[in-house]
Amino acid sequence: MQQQLQNSQVDLCISSPPLTGDGIEYITLFSEEIFLVVPYDHRFSQRKSISLIEAADEEFISLKEGFGIRDLTERLCLQAGFAPNIIFESQVAINIPDMVKSNLGVALLPMLGWEKNIERTSVWLHIDDIEASRITALSYLKDRYLSSSALKFKDFAIKKYENI
Repeated sequence: MQQQLQNSQVDLCISSPPLTGDGIEYITLFSEEIFLVVPYDHRFSQRKSISLIEAADEEFISLKEGFGIRDLTERLCLQAGFAPNIIFESQVAINIPDMVKSNLGVALLPMLGWEKNIERTSVWLHIDDIEASRITALSYLKDRYLSSSALKFKDFAIKKYENI
């Protein structure tokens, strides 16, 4: 995505984490908490929060390498003091809560998008030993002309996410 933006193949890019590089600026659209998601019958399931280091021996489910959630999972676990043991990889994020519910492992996920289904999927634990969040941003080239359509979309995106 960064290369497409810098090569002017796209005018704007919404991503997490924000794109950085020569001439790229971004506007934070929203920040969201990351949770450790465990099955209902998991040893941590009766808790409200957890120190992520306590999950060092857990088997993790994540997306394949190159996806933001995968990078986030690895970064947060390393920040907590361990490398995650990722035993299942998916190409579709929406499958991960169901995989957790089926006792295939635990996962690090943002709640946005799953709010309506969390009661039916698993237990979402707050992480209390490290800053566990991610930023989603709208990136663009600082000195590049933006068409009226691109400017309208930029304004739309900022307004849409200002109350999240």
